[in-house]
Amino acid sequence: RKTWKTTANVSVINSNNPAINKVPDNCSVLLDVRFIPGEDKKAEKVIHSLLPKGCSMQIIAKESYIDTNQENDYIKLLACTAKNIVRKAGNLRGANGSSDARHYASIGCPSVEFGPVGSGMASDSEWVNIESLKKYCRILVEFLIKVKKVKKV
Repeated sequence: RKTWKTTANVSVINSNNPAINKVPDNCSVLLDVRFIPGEDKKAEKVIHSLLPKGCSMQIIAKESYIDTNQENDYIKLLACTAKNIVRKAGNLRGANGSSDARHYASIGCPSVEFGPVGSGMASDSEWVNIESLKKYCRILVEFLIKVKKVKKV
């Protein structure tokens, strides 16, 4: 099991120095910080404490994290639907990363990420197992039918 923890990486380093044979007297660094629920303020404090004297920090963007309650009725219904189709229980867990689901989280809409079996997402070697894709489609259709029935009651 992978550890779910706050991570940070230096994603961009810029300087206004055009010369390749001169050490620049300034630069800017962009960090991509992925924090787990409740650690955003702590991460900001740690990063700020690591800055050398004379440096400043500016938060350019701060996105919501996904923190969906596993006891949510829709999540339980989706998990049950998936289990009936793939014939095994999935596991709900936190994970490092980012997705568009964060936009739903920012407005309080519960969400999960799941999909067919595959690997290499967004790379030249991306692939998907077709049989699992068929099952994924069945899960979504059956889940939506069940939601529609529940809503009518």
